[in-house]
Amino acid sequence: WISKRDFIKKRDSFKCTKCENTEKLHVHHKYYIFGNDIWDYPDEALITLCGGCHLLVHASEIIPVYYRNKKTNR
Repeated sequence: WISKRDFIKKRDSFKCTKCENTEKLHVHHKYYIFGNDIWDYPDEALITLCGGCHLLVHASEIIPVYYRNKKTNR
């Protein structure tokens, strides 16, 4: 996961893709696939967010969860 996380942060120029903050960066999953490991996602499923934006996204959006080609909401 560390390698994947670092790759995504580098791809996103080490800044939040929402507010461009460069501190306390997290890698956010745009969706989840039940049973997948956290690193077992295509790069386009992951984005860099600062801690504040990450909290806001999880508080204000429903992150989709997929079960073997079926989509549900969490």
